[in-house]
Amino acid sequence: MATNLRSAAPVDWDSIIPLETAMAQVKADDADTQLVKALRASAIDWVERYTACALSRRQFVWSPDRVDCRLTLPRGVDPVIESVEAFDERSASVPLDAAAWRLAGAALVLVSNRVPRATQSIRVVFTAGFENVAEEAPSLVTACLMMLAHFYRNREASAAVAMSAVPFGVEALCGPFRDVVIA
Repeated sequence: MATNLRSAAPVDWDSIIPLETAMAQVKADDADTQLVKALRASAIDWVERYTACALSRRQFVWSPDRVDCRLTLPRGVDPVIESVEAFDERSASVPLDAAAWRLAGAALVLVSNRVPRATQSIRVVFTAGFENVAEEAPSLVTACLMMLAHFYRNREASAAVAMSAVPFGVEALCGPFRDVVIA
């Protein structure tokens, strides 16, 4: 299912990997500070997308492309639903009874009423993510640092040596945080 998921709050990159740690990881001097900041953001974004986990606690807005009675939230780690809003074909708000929805793991489940017939789309606002990823999931921080070093070493468009798309070990570090899908 395609989704429109966006972070409603900016990512605090320093809470995930402090700039000093990132600079030391790639052994960069002060002239490369802006480059390291950009690559740090890219590395964190890569790990978040690969694992579907938010590495810092923040608010998200999610609009799934399909409305049914069970919506699976794409960002785990103790999600807290703040609001669920439905819209009809004219994009007018359709009232939803908040008590009709409950959180079951990472799924938002309709437990009583049916979704109103005119509903064309739903918007879910929720908060999710690690409070302190360094303590709760240190392997994800290590994966981010490895990706940062990889991006820094391979920042040119061409190279004399063959490069791997993902450094050895990053997928292994991220693997336990990915959902297993059997189709």
